Amino acid sequence: MTSTAVLLVLVVIAVMVAIIIFDVFTLGTKGRLNALRQWQALIGTMLGFVTGAGVLAISSAIQDETQVRRDREALVQVGHALRVEARDLDSVLARAQLLRETLMPSDPNKPAGCSGTVNELVDAFQRETPIYTAAVPNFIEVGEPNLALFVSFYAGFEELARAAKQYADNGCPVVAKETVTLFYSRVDAVRADFATIAEIYK
Repeated sequence: MTSTAVLLVLVVIAVMVAIIIFDVFTLGTKGRLNALRQWQALIGTMLGFVTGAGVLAISSAIQDETQVRRDREALVQVGHALRVEARDLDSVLARAQLLRETLMPSDPNKPAGCSGTVNELVDAFQRETPIYTAAVPNFIEVGEPNLALFVSFYAGFEELARAAKQYADNGCPVVAKETVTLFYSRVDAVRADFATIAEIYK
């Protein structure tokens, strides 16, 4: 941006010089002297104007670049804060993986019903995400490149949280193996999203 402003100023100066040279050298010797006298009064004013405009353009460009840099730094900081929040959600998913046989039994010989462990896990799924909620509008406004990744992770977690709550509300029945496989394939996918987030925001 700064280099563009400098280039613009140089182009304006070059055009001015070209106009003066053309005007002077298209006249005879006597005419050249008169033209130079006429241009002399304007050159100082025009150079002052161009210099002032150039300084303003360069200053504005520097301010824009500074703001862009600050925005990028702020995005990185927000990303690190989101990583901390997402890590807590990922810990719930990790616990769900450890309790795979307990959370959703598919053996019809096992009694239905929610154990205390399952209820605690289902409650752990029901979490607020204040950092993500606050960050999304800013991410959309500035075009955060990792927005899709965060959306995928948080949306996946919310989907699993709803499924876990619905399962508990139904009394934790014995479910088909396909249902268990589908649920835990989503757990794996969401945890993979978090692994990518953790790698980006180390």
